[in-house]
Amino acid sequence: MNKKTIYLIVAVLVIILVAAAAAVLLMGNNDDSDSNTTPPSVVNATSLKFTATDNTNDLIYNVAVRNINEANEEIRIDMTVEGDVFNYVIKLDGETSYMSMDDGATWMKSDFKVDSMYIEIVHGFIDHLEAWNGTDATYSYTEGGINFVISNISVNPTLSDSLFATS
Repeated sequence: MNKKTIYLIVAVLVIILVAAAAAVLLMGNNDDSDSNTTPPSVVNATSLKFTATDNTNDLIYNVAVRNINEANEEIRIDMTVEGDVFNYVIKLDGETSYMSMDDGATWMKSDFKVDSMYIEIVHGFIDHLEAWNGTDATYSYTEGGINFVISNISVNPTLSDSLFATS
């Protein structure tokens, strides 16, 4: 082989090595940017969606809350108690609450003062979730001898108006 052919082969190999090294660096940079993302935090969240269960799984709360800690806060609870489903929509603005026992097909006005206990329950879950690290699939805690597991946690989801509609 002559010198020109050898130089050409070496030049092509160098170009291939440089391109491969650049590709590895670029792929590595994408991985680093993902690892620097801040996990979601419940603290200062304006809306939340989650499922909370007790240690027997006889009580399941599927909860959606928007406008958290605001005068116009709205709470939707789809609660399963030993297999029976109860749906609640509670609106702080106007102090109204509604209940459905047919998965929201029909709603009846309920007693806000009685249903306000659900506001306390939901905010108890939220208060505990403030210690959640934002990355684990679940958050567990014990209160009053009952073990609770909160899962399907979504921080600041967009919650549609239809979720809180009662007519």
